Amino acid sequence: RVFPPLPPNHLERTPADLPLLIVLPGIDGTGYTAAAQFPGLSERFDLKTFLIPVNDRTPLDGLVQILREYIESEVAHSPEDRPIYVMGESFGGILALLLADACGHLCLNRVCLVNPATSF
Repeated sequence: RVFPPLPPNHLERTPADLPLLIVLPGIDGTGYTAAAQFPGLSERFDLKTFLIPVNDRTPLDGLVQILREYIESEVAHSPEDRPIYVMGESFGGILALLLADACGHLCLNRVCLVNPATSF
């Protein structure tokens, strides 16, 4: 469910040398509403997006658990000082806040909310 939306855009460094940025999607579930920013972001981050398939009915706490397990795996297989950033857009903003609450102690360095749907 978590995948790089673009091929690596940095020839001198491997993705693992860069900070990890996970983009959490809006209600469309694709994460591609930020696609125009992906080329620039991929120069500075190991960019990943989280996909929620159209027919997926996983409850919100289940989505948080999937992401927590992914981040735990990244932390276990990354250098100790590798920063992890989460950017949530719209519905993904709610997901980002819940994820930060669930696993912020694991090394989430920043949470960025873009047009968060936090008024629901």
